[in-house]
Amino acid sequence: MGDIDELDINPFFKALQTKYVNIFDEAQEKCYVICIPHSQCLQGSKITRKLVETHLLKPSPFFRGQFTTMQSLEQVVLIEEKSDVVSTMKGFPTVAHIKILSEELGYNKDYKPYKMLIISRPLDQNMVLADHAENETNGFNDLHLVMTLKGCTDFLHKHAEFAKSLNALDSELETFNRSYVLLKDFLNEAADRLHNMADTYAEACFKSLKDKKKATMNFHDIIKSCVETYVLGSVHSKLYPVVSERCSQGDRDMLDKCDALRGLSARHLHVPEHFCMPVPSSVQELQKLDTQNTPIEKLYTFKATIDNLTNEVTANLQSRWKSSLPTEDVPCLTSDDLIPILVTVLVEANCKNIQTDLYYVENFYWLAANKDRDSLSYCLVTFKAAVHFLMSSDFKNIHLNDQSTQRLTRKSTSPQTKLLRQDPPQFTMDMPEVPTVTSTSLRTREPAKARLDRELEDINRLLKEATREMGPTKSALTNEKPLTSIFGGAVSFSPTPDKSKSEANKKTEDLGDFLSSLQSDMFSTFGQQS
Repeated sequence: MGDIDELDINPFFKALQTKYVNIFDEAQEKCYVICIPHSQCLQGSKITRKLVETHLLKPSPFFRGQFTTMQSLEQVVLIEEKSDVVSTMKGFPTVAHIKILSEELGYNKDYKPYKMLIISRPLDQNMVLADHAENETNGFNDLHLVMTLKGCTDFLHKHAEFAKSLNALDSELETFNRSYVLLKDFLNEAADRLHNMADTYAEACFKSLKDKKKATMNFHDIIKSCVETYVLGSVHSKLYPVVSERCSQGDRDMLDKCDALRGLSARHLHVPEHFCMPVPSSVQELQKLDTQNTPIEKLYTFKATIDNLTNEVTANLQSRWKSSLPTEDVPCLTSDDLIPILVTVLVEANCKNIQTDLYYVENFYWLAANKDRDSLSYCLVTFKAAVHFLMSSDFKNIHLNDQSTQRLTRKSTSPQTKLLRQDPPQFTMDMPEVPTVTSTSLRTREPAKARLDRELEDINRLLKEATREMGPTKSALTNEKPLTSIFGGAVSFSPTPDKSKSEANKKTEDLGDFLSSLQSDMFSTFGQQS
């Protein structure tokens, strides 16, 4: 199971999305740099408007790398290129150099990028009142509990003040299991009732807290998630069979398709040769799906499957090519290739209830609806796209017993030389060949010509349309280092920077937009000339 993402529990970021959403919208529209203090340094602190505006940084028109805060033009901050610190220059009580822990990249409504920097502490330490010594004993370490049914149940029962609310909840759950009639065509009504039940008792538990230092937005969300998991775990034996009945035809069709495609490999789907390799740990992880009872456990299984897949592929590539290619030239796994590889994992794992589990997670994990920007929801969308690709594609022209797809022509021992010598791809379903990849452009390949490849493009478009509504897309801090992907342990690499700048641009690269404009040719003419 993965750790809870920092932005999902960060009170500053939550305040931006709720109480100060108008300020957040303005910052996104103008592509300001947003500094987000780490959640551990904000425990017990009130997120004020002044604190928020102090961490929204406007680029200086005079000097590159300098910013003023939205709170005051007198507050100046320096963020140098390729630096991992934010420095307060003037307008603050003290000059400080604050560590940048990670960098998140988001896109506004016009699809323009803006940066969010997670920093180790606030720019002005005097604005917060967090007491780290007390945090060690007030239960905030519970924020990183393992989100399983047992973990959530243990968390709720170890707080004595929750006992009254939990007893009432148990009574209502017993009534639901005994008398509520579940119909496969009316599961939305059951979902609404269980959702309301979980929300009601989560609020009751939160209000019963005696230690008000725990009463933070972070802790509230943890309680809500645990109660939700507790509720669904209690009704699983009644609810899941009905969900399974609703999706039974889809599950049967999926099993038949997987049986017919036994032996399908990434090569059959025209995945670049350097990504074609066994991923046994991903298959083993996905096979655990049938043993999980709650939506959150199944969702984490989806995520762990993708994590294992990307980790296996990345580790294999790095060990194979690290001595022959520069780090930045080692290919990275993108969604174009992730989805077809995931299709092969689905075929090999042969899970009995994939369609049921996708419906179960999508309709009975309500906390995800409020957190559709996190990696869990991205993993769900990716799995849905892979299943759609598997079920909607015509594989009849693929010869699963054709061993030609398993053979490689090795004309040299150097991977770099081998890639340069490969023939251009011929995208036909009868004889798929290895795409051409060069050492300077390992992430590109020829456009697909076959029907199967066109369907892959349709799936990719579906994935992009689904994720376009997810808000900020996360990346990791770039400093000529590997980037941590949104899938936790996965690694991608930053592209080689464009070095084709003109000499004139190089002379002004350290100036802001305003000073740069002053160096324009005074004799340049503007407007329409006769």
